[in-house]
Amino acid sequence: MSIESLSVPAPFDSIQGEKLTHEQTAYLDGFFAGLRERGLTFASVAPNPVKQAAAETADLIFEERVKRELHPLDAYPLLLEHAAANKAPDKENIFRFKWQGLFYLTPHKEAFMCRLRLPNGMVARKVHLLTADASPAVERTPDGVLTITVPTIEVHEVVAIDL
Repeated sequence: MSIESLSVPAPFDSIQGEKLTHEQTAYLDGFFAGLRERGLTFASVAPNPVKQAAAETADLIFEERVKRELHPLDAYPLLLEHAAANKAPDKENIFRFKWQGLFYLTPHKEAFMCRLRLPNGMVARKVHLLTADASPAVERTPDGVLTITVPTIEVHEVVAIDL
């Protein structure tokens, strides 16, 4: 690596108006020096492609239309508003709240069912307080970790105000 390639600073000194710290500048200088040594520069990269026009919402199915309006994972503040007002969700928000693990039980009940998915059914030690120790779906391992054969925990009939 030549000395000249190390002396060229990164092609920018701030991100979104905030000045880079010394550590960030040093990292980026080294990163871009490595790219320059391999013959790559910003000039050799194609410009950002023009965004294609978004499909008309009338052409989309219900779920895709709702996701375009507001991504379900960004709907958490909306969920909190509904809970504070003890308000039942409309059709669009029923779909969005499912992404948070909340399933509205309408028309049978005016409540939610909360489902928590557990990776590989492995749970911390104190979950036995939530489940019955005598349950056939729960096995205790020697190190105290619970293995649940159905890797979900469900809490039924949760009213909106309790969220």
